[in-house]
Amino acid sequence: MLDRFRRKIDAVDGKIISLLEKRDKISRDIGKYKKRNKIPVRDIFREKEIVKNVIKKTSLEPKFIKSLYKIIFKFSRKVQK
Repeated sequence: MLDRFRRKIDAVDGKIISLLEKRDKISRDIGKYKKRNKIPVRDIFREKEIVKNVIKKTSLEPKFIKSLYKIIFKFSRKVQK
């Protein structure tokens, strides 16, 4: 029984990683665009907007979402430089 649950978690983790890889690719493309157009890497308004929208769409704790996206945004800004 526990093994079955763990396999389900492993499958979900694989999907999460795949989506994060797609997000990373898009972030890199955005970084190139911003560089060509002399747009600052960080857009605090956009970051807040994303977090607010995600919190509205989920039953997960807002504190968790904020922490998670803080890490995601930090990495995205890093690859956009």
